[in-house]
Amino acid sequence: QALDEIVPLIDIYAHALKHGALGGKILGAGGGGFMLFVVPEKQEEFIANMEKLEGVEYWDFSPCWQGLDVRILPE
Repeated sequence: QALDEIVPLIDIYAHALKHGALGGKILGAGGGGFMLFVVPEKQEEFIANMEKLEGVEYWDFSPCWQGLDVRILPE
């Protein structure tokens, strides 16, 4: 990856930590992927701050016995 592609990811990660994330991980490879953040439950302020960033979407999920449970929240 070119440095100009990596820097925005670092900026998003720093923004998430500043606004309440306990930690996170950059996942994926090549020209795509996503970032996973661990935040305390019910963090509306964190979600609102992250959604201000271009290209950022919020997906609520939690581990379950079947693997992963993803919930799409109404807009």
